[in-house]
Amino acid sequence: MSQLTATEAAFETLWLELFATYELRRLKGCFIDEHGTRRHIEATPEQIQITTGQPGEAPKLVCIGTHASSITRDGLVAQLMMFG
Repeated sequence: MSQLTATEAAFETLWLELFATYELRRLKGCFIDEHGTRRHIEATPEQIQITTGQPGEAPKLVCIGTHASSITRDGLVAQLMMFG
C-alpha cells in the first residue's frame, strides 16, 4: 500500500478493527500524516507504536496475518477515512 495519508489516531483506532477482522499478527511500515510528515508504524496484537519515520523511508505498509491478503488498498483507505 503506497502513498497512504492518514492521521495517527485513525491508525490507532483502525488497528483494533484490522486485528479482529483479518486476524492480523503484525502491521508495519510508513505512512504520511496529515501534516506531510513520514510516520513509522509497528503494531502487534499487544501494542501499537508510531514514531517519526526516516527521511528516505518509503510510505508503504505491510500487513501480516491469516487473512492479510484480503485487505485491499481501497478498503483500507475507506476504513481510514471512517476513523480519521
